[in-house]
Amino acid sequence: MEELSSPAIDRSVIRAIEDIDQNQIDQIKKLENEMFGRGGLNEWHIPFLVRNGKVYIVELDSHIIGVAELMRNWDVPDDIYLIGLSIDKSFHRKKLGRKFLQTIIDDSSGENCNKILLTVSKDNNAALSLYYSCGFTTIDELSDEYGVGVDRLLMKKDLKDDR
Repeated sequence: MEELSSPAIDRSVIRAIEDIDQNQIDQIKKLENEMFGRGGLNEWHIPFLVRNGKVYIVELDSHIIGVAELMRNWDVPDDIYLIGLSIDKSFHRKKLGRKFLQTIIDDSSGENCNKILLTVSKDNNAALSLYYSCGFTTIDELSDEYGVGVDRLLMKKDLKDDR
C-alpha cells in the first residue's frame, strides 16, 4: 500500500456492508484481532452482525482499514450500541477515525435513532478523545464489565441534537 498521506485517506471509502465474502471476513477478523486481541470479533460474529446488525467498513484500494459494528438495543429499539470501532494502526492520528465515526453518527441520525451508546476503557485516551470530540458524554462507570478488573466507561451521543 502507498504512503499513508492525506490524499490516500481522501480516497478511502466509508460504507455499510450488506453482504460479506470470506476475504472481507478475514480482513475484518485480522483488524479486530490487532485492535482487541481475544476480545475481537471472529469469523462467526462478523457475518451474523452483517445480517442482523450493521457493519461499516473503511476501504482503501480494496483493503479494509477500518471497521465498526452496531446493533439496536433490544429493550430500547431507538438506541444503537456501537460494539466496536477499529482503524488500522498505520492510519491512527490522521483524522480518519473522526471521519469514520462522524459518518456513522450522520447515518444513524437519519434512521430514527435517539442515541448511540458504547463502552470504552477509561485508559484508552485516544478513543476517549475521539468520542468526546464527536459529542459523546460519559454517563456511567461499569465495574467488571468484561470480567474481574475489566472496567469500562459507558458513553452516549444524543442524536436528537443532530437532527
